[in-house]
Amino acid sequence: MRRSPGAALLLFIALTPRLEANIEAFVLDFDRYTDEIFDVSLSGRYRISDTWFTGVGYRYYRHRIRDADEPQYVEYSIDYRGPFAFLGVSF
Repeated sequence: MRRSPGAALLLFIALTPRLEANIEAFVLDFDRYTDEIFDVSLSGRYRISDTWFTGVGYRYYRHRIRDADEPQYVEYSIDYRGPFAFLGVSF
């Protein structure tokens, strides 16, 4: 295992309707494989009651695992760009 840098950031403004930004990046080299995750999202959240909240947002997500000896081949890859919606509960 050679390197494993990573970073995460979550920023939000604590109002009843609130705006959240999330950035995560992670790289891991293990034997001959490299794993990369990059996740960026921006969302708005609205509290419906004391326990329930809902929201919508937009996300860019990329996850790749590659063979370091054969870099022209991608062993595993997910790329997602698009909107999302959520409903949550807090207690």
